[in-house]
Amino acid sequence: MENSTTKKVKKDKIKLNVGGQKFVTSRETLLKEESMISAMFSGRYKVECEEDGYYFIDRDGTHFRYILNFLRDGTIVKPNDLFICSEILAEARYYQLRGLIQLLTTVSTLPPLPSTYESLSVPYTERYRDGILHWIATYGFTKPWINPHTTELVKVSASSRHSNASYNNIAHVVGEHEFTFYTKNNVSNPWIQIVFPDEYRVRPTHYVLGSKTGGCPLRNWNLEAAENPKGKFDILSCHKDDETIPKNGEAVTFKIDQPVKKSYQVFKIVGTGPNSGKKDPFIGTSVFELFGELSLAKSEFAQK
Repeated sequence: MENSTTKKVKKDKIKLNVGGQKFVTSRETLLKEESMISAMFSGRYKVECEEDGYYFIDRDGTHFRYILNFLRDGTIVKPNDLFICSEILAEARYYQLRGLIQLLTTVSTLPPLPSTYESLSVPYTERYRDGILHWIATYGFTKPWINPHTTELVKVSASSRHSNASYNNIAHVVGEHEFTFYTKNNVSNPWIQIVFPDEYRVRPTHYVLGSKTGGCPLRNWNLEAAENPKGKFDILSCHKDDETIPKNGEAVTFKIDQPVKKSYQVFKIVGTGPNSGKKDPFIGTSVFELFGELSLAKSEFAQK
């Protein structure tokens, strides 16, 4: 005969099926930190299990053990593979586990520069996927690409976002030229901004812009840069009535005419006048990339 203690243990045991991989844990573990998971099993919502007694979560279960172990122990034993760390970070964001996100972002997960160099040359090629942002996103061209804004390797922001949800995902600015991000119309001097990690600086020679959806491409804009997020912006490239960007959605590479002498952490595209068709200024882009020299910040040199 089962006693009340045995019944309580069975009641508190939770069986999870995450994308076909099965896990068993306790309700107490799942409720340890406020998250999407704790909300599911808090009793506030009706969550029904499958016929086999498992609760199904439609998510890849490859790294779910890291999620459970974090909830059990409050910490994580990080894999040596930085790409796997970025995948775990994506899972932590999906499950809204702030504590795990903080652990994964406070310890650097950046791809290291080659150990014998303080800088790395990323020369211009006709393939924009050979650029510096792609080098960072693929951990030195060694791993599959994951959007670097999603993994917080870079931070993208904008003066505004389009009201249409199809066009307001800021990550598309540093995407694979598949989807376009738009700022709002009728806003003076719209801008999009890309901030590189504190450890890195970039001295560009070329940059890439493109809008997959075409539409009314930029005709008047500046490429500006600052040495740090609080620094003064320098104009690196000024475009006035420039019809280079086509309406068919192709990405275009621009050479920076004057040699850039400084290395920068922050880059900004600023709309300075009407787009094609004399439309009010707004920015639409599905790819931004840089070529040039990637280097460690001076403070990093001093530590070597």
